[in-house]
Amino acid sequence: MTRLTVFLIALLFLSGSTPFAFSQSVPADSALVQQSVAQAYARYRADMHVHSHLYNGSEYVDYDNYIEGHQYFQSDEWEDGNVFYDGTLYRGVPLLYDVRLDQLITENLAGPLRIRLVTEKVRYFHLLGHTFVRIVADSTQQGGVRTGFYDQLYAGDVQVLARRAKLIHEQITSGRVEREFFSRDRYFIRKAGQFYPVKRKGSVLNVFDDRKKELQRFLREQKIRYKRDPESAMVQLARQYDALTKSL
Repeated sequence: MTRLTVFLIALLFLSGSTPFAFSQSVPADSALVQQSVAQAYARYRADMHVHSHLYNGSEYVDYDNYIEGHQYFQSDEWEDGNVFYDGTLYRGVPLLYDVRLDQLITENLAGPLRIRLVTEKVRYFHLLGHTFVRIVADSTQQGGVRTGFYDQLYAGDVQVLARRAKLIHEQITSGRVEREFFSRDRYFIRKAGQFYPVKRKGSVLNVFDDRKKELQRFLREQKIRYKRDPESAMVQLARQYDALTKSL
């Protein structure tokens, strides 16, 4: 259901034109109803004006319904987020993030269409408690980093970044093709301007080799099980590395 639909339903309800009105209810003050309708309409027009600049992208076409799961980051329902777009920060914008295509999508308040934001105009966005930043790769960077959105898990003197991705797996069962989405995330640590791909504990410690022994002791003392939650362990190691290097 689009926000325009919700607005129209609310407008009908406030105006008393809805068939669900109770015959025994006390009639509302007409002036108060008209004021409420006017305020609701004004708010809708204001939202349309504020967010209209976001609608200069192309239409987003969904996948077919025969793929199990979904292509989005965490949720396939609209979630309000913030997006820095074309030099302006927009707050409370309905967003979806297609991690398979690396595309940020918003809802057109005037209709059912889903709009793909122009990727090059998105500097960063906040969604579901995560901050995604757009990184533009160049020939001087190493580590397999490609241009796109990266989940900024930790941002200190060093950074921990996740490249969220989903692929489609196909298999034939009883003569029928079955398809499903599955996640395949990649992780990077940015240190001194360079990106290092990391996965296992050893690869993370190698990036921080100048404090490797102290970090190994930190893992033991804090009883951090890397394999149990690698993402959390990476963040804790990066934060501790910053603390150790700042204490010099």
